[in-house]
Amino acid sequence: MDTNENSVIDDIYYAFLKKRNELNRLVKKNQEEIQETEALLKSLMETDVDMKYFSPRNTEDIYKNEISSAKDKIEHLIQENEMSISQMEELSKKIEKLKIFKDQEAHQIELSNALLDVQEMDRQRIARELHDTTVQNLAHLIHEIELSSLYIDKDPIQAKLELESCSKNLRGIIDEMRMVIFNLRPMSFNDLGFDRCLDDYIQNMKESNVDILFVTDIDEVSTKISEYRLLILFRMIQEAVQNSIIHSKSDRIELSVKNKGNQLLVKIRDYGIGFEDGNKKENHFGLSMMQERAKIIHAVFQIHSVLNEGTEITIQVAADE
Repeated sequence: MDTNENSVIDDIYYAFLKKRNELNRLVKKNQEEIQETEALLKSLMETDVDMKYFSPRNTEDIYKNEISSAKDKIEHLIQENEMSISQMEELSKKIEKLKIFKDQEAHQIELSNALLDVQEMDRQRIARELHDTTVQNLAHLIHEIELSSLYIDKDPIQAKLELESCSKNLRGIIDEMRMVIFNLRPMSFNDLGFDRCLDDYIQNMKESNVDILFVTDIDEVSTKISEYRLLILFRMIQEAVQNSIIHSKSDRIELSVKNKGNQLLVKIRDYGIGFEDGNKKENHFGLSMMQERAKIIHAVFQIHSVLNEGTEITIQVAADE
């Protein structure tokens, strides 16, 4: 919905509120007039002592016009109030519907903003990873190739060794690029599912981080969660594991994914340096990514860390409604 449409809805919403408030004030004013008129009518209907002794006519005959006018006024005010209350009830229903609509729009805008933030963070992450690994390795490879060209005539054997090193480094760069592509979207996600992709990812982490023990307990997902939400959850787990590998200095990382009723409960635990809860600057970028992703899939995201004892991240994802 564009800005103009939102503006029109806001105008209607506040116009309804204004009209309801006006009707409410009118009802209160009429009620006060009804009470005053009823008091006047009561005073007219009461027979004065002197009148009782000196006049042969009763009170209603003497104040016939005034009493009739007072009764008509009360009846008119009551009818006007009934009509106003009915209009207020209709306006309240419309206001509530518009409020729900506005809340949904605000929620959608919040989710859209969170999604844009995540996309921007992903771009920054990919750019950083490519710069820190692939680009630097390619630059180093160029130097190796240039060095090999110098050895070709003078020392063919050394040139051959340098070219073999280039070939090995080039294969490593290809593997890095494959990992970047895999991180963008696991190719097996559609075919194998969430839990198998997670197993593959952890296996890759084991092979590239041989000094870290990875302990996993991953259920086959039985909770009804859409593929889109599972993919974002997969990203959150990747980010949490990468944070532990890069920042925690832990030699053990635990990952559990368990079905708990109508929820999926994920825990990522390391036994590294940890940090104080108020000091998250070192891996602020990764934590922000996970928090934004949690908003998008309506997940409960919690992090608990103790200095020099480690960090535990808990993610709870409810089943689709």
